[in-house]
Amino acid sequence: MARFGIIPDEKPRWPWTMGLTLMGALTALACMRYLALRSTVFDLGVFVCNLTAMSDAGEWWRALNGHIQPVLWLYAWAISPLPDWLAPLGLMVAQAVMLSLPLPFIARRYGAFTALAYFGYFAVWHNGLFDFHPDHLAVPIGFWFFFRVADGRPWAAAVAALSLCFIKETFAIQAAMFGLYLAFQRRGGLPGMIVFITGLAWFWLATAKLIPFFTMDAGVGASAGAFAWIGGGSVMGKIWWVLTHPFAVLGTVLGDVKKLRYLAALVGGLAFLPLLSPGPLFVTLPTLALSLLSTRPDYYSVTNHYTAGLIAPLIVAFGQAVPLARDMVQARHSRVDRWAGILFLALLAGHIALSPSPVSVHFWRNGGFSGFWPDSRDTRIIRAMETILPSDISQVVITQNSLNWGKAVTRSFSNSFPMAVFEPHLAQNSGQATLADFRRFIWTGEKPVFPVTESLAEYVVLDLKRPWFVVDKGCEWKDGACRDESVAAVFRENLEKVQSRFDTVHEDDGFMILKRRQPE
Repeated sequence: MARFGIIPDEKPRWPWTMGLTLMGALTALACMRYLALRSTVFDLGVFVCNLTAMSDAGEWWRALNGHIQPVLWLYAWAISPLPDWLAPLGLMVAQAVMLSLPLPFIARRYGAFTALAYFGYFAVWHNGLFDFHPDHLAVPIGFWFFFRVADGRPWAAAVAALSLCFIKETFAIQAAMFGLYLAFQRRGGLPGMIVFITGLAWFWLATAKLIPFFTMDAGVGASAGAFAWIGGGSVMGKIWWVLTHPFAVLGTVLGDVKKLRYLAALVGGLAFLPLLSPGPLFVTLPTLALSLLSTRPDYYSVTNHYTAGLIAPLIVAFGQAVPLARDMVQARHSRVDRWAGILFLALLAGHIALSPSPVSVHFWRNGGFSGFWPDSRDTRIIRAMETILPSDISQVVITQNSLNWGKAVTRSFSNSFPMAVFEPHLAQNSGQATLADFRRFIWTGEKPVFPVTESLAEYVVLDLKRPWFVVDKGCEWKDGACRDESVAAVFRENLEKVQSRFDTVHEDDGFMILKRRQPE
């Protein structure tokens, strides 16, 4: 049995090699994608910009603006010694390391077969290659929680669960679900209820108080337009509406074929085996709800990072289900090795169909290795940006979403075209906020008058031969042309406006750098 990975080996060795292989593959592909100018401003460029503002300009409040992500303070400290061109690569490497870290421990707990399932699971690869998001930390933290529960260490599991709250405010609800799961384990009642109450309290504090206090526009995150159809004037009101309108919720989820495909892909990528051990899947309910209740397709797309909170529970459920499936096979007097071979082929098929790895359909449909290797034109573009763009991080550079580079986004403010090009982008500067100010806001709702920073583009960087975007809204890009005429029309209009107000200081085969024209 052990040689098929159906039960754990006492001292598994090759999963460590598999973990290093996964780390190397994710690191190499992510870094090559960035160096080939295939990464995007949303979200790698935006995170590099915010981390730069935190580390170089001392704008600590950026981690609390729009989303509550205290873990960004740690990343800001980590990338502060790196030059601007290397900072994005540092984030990619850190992300790959954290996603690969659980693999050998999975093998030790559940056998090499479960480690193989994790290695090939499409969500792991997309989280590693879809730019950078701190959400990936939910993967090792999730395994940390389940391993401590299995070891009978409820207080350590409680610490792991509460760590989710530092990633983003939405993970606080998942932490609360972790607490309920823990409460029903042996000796987990008290720590589990503490986690449950703390997670809900932190979610309320983050969404109802911290975001409105540190953000000019409070309509972000769970309050954004993607959830506008849900009744309730606040985040907590929307949660109550969902709980009290089950038929409307079911209609929204079951009435969308794409959402059903998303659910099928999540469990189908693991040969539907997690359904045999659904206990760990309980903690996925908040993350699934966030995706399935959204009206934005990227929330329930298999290629995005919103699957991060689902990976650990699904893999743990898979690992717990393997012995059950093995016993079912043996009870029918069937050959276990034949069943193991079929399971391996099912996992391989899921990997080929859904992942972005070099053996996948997605990889070759998007150009194969040509999409991960800079050509001579890319090299010229990089050289032009390094030469022409100023090193002063206070000068604002706005780039096309599909054209992300360290020199352009390592700034106090940078974003995707045409934001801050024609009108200043206004942002609240909360640097002078005090604890007394926040306490007053909690009790009275009275918010201090913070200074407002106005950011206006000094340089604009565009490439007409890359996919066109209007901020983060893109279009189907096929044969070098935008197939969404509505997006294309807005992009062309903005292009004409920027060319009339900016001077073109560099142009090369559709690539251009423009500088704001100074008034005479």
